[in-house]
Order: sequence, then structure tokens, then C-alpha cells
Amino acid sequence: MIPSIDAGNSRFKCAVADVAGNPKLITNRFGEPFTPSAVFFAPDGSTIVGTEAINAGFVDPSRLVTNWKRAMGTDEPLYTADDGTVYQAMDVLAILLKDAKDNIEAKTGQVVNEVVITVPANYTDLQKQQTIDAAQTVGMKVLTLPHEPTAAALGNELYKQSNSTALVYDLGGGTFDVSIVQTKGNVCDIIATGGDPNIGGRDFNDRIS
Repeated sequence: MIPSIDAGNSRFKCAVADVAGNPKLITNRFGEPFTPSAVFFAPDGSTIVGTEAINAGFVDPSRLVTNWKRAMGTDEPLYTADDGTVYQAMDVLAILLKDAKDNIEAKTGQVVNEVVITVPANYTDLQKQQTIDAAQTVGMKVLTLPHEPTAAALGNELYKQSNSTALVYDLGGGTFDVSIVQTKGNVCDIIATGGDPNIGGRDFNDRIS
């Protein structure tokens, strides 16, 4: 079994293929279809992920890390623990991936050693490598890193629309990505990709508020 993970800036979503090859969403331990991409660093040194992390952050926001994705590929410190340990974006991603891995294994009863993780279309080689390293830290080998709009095109079976060209965009919580997809027969070719790592739903929220 090889799960796919949409490691979004706001939400983590996981899926596996069923016996017929169709994607099946894996809910988290609360039955939710996604897990908020938030990590709370508790005073006892443990970490809390998702909705529970956000709730804990209302009590002590200084220990809550969100909106981490834009810091991938940098050495920006996102949190410094009481013992002096500094956590960067790759470290936060590793915590979120570990939570996703544990949840998939609990839901399926199978061990997860390999994974597919989607990334923004404009990710640099360093950002991709840090994604791979984060997954390896928690015991998963990354088989491929498809661009997020490319994954959306495949998920919506655009390859079945013969001889067509489509623009597919992914407007997430922190990034905006777009791909030009061309289909010929049953082949789906990505002829161009692009995006802006500094435009997302959170920016709209900030402007509105």
C-alpha cells in the first residue's frame, strides 16, 4: 500500500487506492476528512497536531505553529523549545507527516514505508529535498512529488478528455499554483506550471479582517 498525502499549508489530506484502483480518502482519528496543518509544542515536550493543536493554541498561542509551508527551503526558526531546540519548517512537516503515517496505519492495519506527497508547482529543488528528508525522518520513502495542480488534474481524470487543453489551478491556504494540461488519447501531459508562494487563502483573510 502506497498512500498519497496532500501536505497543504492549512490542511493535511491522505488517500489510498482501493482494490479497483480508485482513491479512498483516509479520515483522521476524529473521522474528519482532513487534519489542520497545525502543531502545538506542549510544555512537557510532546507535540499535538491538528484541531487539538489549534484548541491548545487558544490557551497559549506562543506554542502553536501554523502557516509553516512558506518557510520550507529556509533556515527560519518557527519555534524554539524550552530546552533550546529550534524547529524549522522541515521539522514541523516531519511532525505532521508522522501524525499522518500513524493515522493511515491505524485505519488500514498496514505499515506505511513509501509515500507520494504533493508539492507546489514552484517548489525549488531544496524545498523538494527537504520534503523528502522530512518523510525519511519518520520512516517513509518518497516515491514521487507531483505538483499539486497536476495531482488535481489526474484526480479529476482529465486524461480521459481526449485532445483537450485545460488550465488547472490550486488556490490553497498559503500558495497559488497553476498547470496547463494537454490530453492526447489517454496521455496527460503537463506542458507548463507556475505559481506564487505568497498568495493564498490566508492572505485574503488578512486583507478582509
